[in-house]
Amino acid sequence: QVVNAYIFRRFNSDVPYKFEQQTVGWTPRLDGSLMIEHEIIVKDSVVARMVLGVRNTILQHMRQKVTETLTSLWGTPIDFRIWVRPLKQRLSKSDLAKIGDGKPDRVKAFMSRTSTKENIVR
Repeated sequence: QVVNAYIFRRFNSDVPYKFEQQTVGWTPRLDGSLMIEHEIIVKDSVVARMVLGVRNTILQHMRQKVTETLTSLWGTPIDFRIWVRPLKQRLSKSDLAKIGDGKPDRVKAFMSRTSTKENIVR
């Protein structure tokens, strides 16, 4: 719920409705801390880039805020790990403009450079 609340505060309009989220696992550690792994699943790579932000800044800020909130609520140190996984790759309009003619070899090369298959913030 903490992740969901952060995303609804951070994004306006329909972006929060374009993804699913799930907790992948909870791992208690010997030092008393708790590692939580969380995944945000979005419909395509364009939405993934919106959720990540420039240089993953939005996701890093979300991780920091969720960690602080859960640590204060539960009174135990939290190691919160979060990543974004797009269900498919799609080029945005600006990506298509950068490619130009859209020849298959150029599109494939561009997609391999800008892939957001999995961006993990630790």
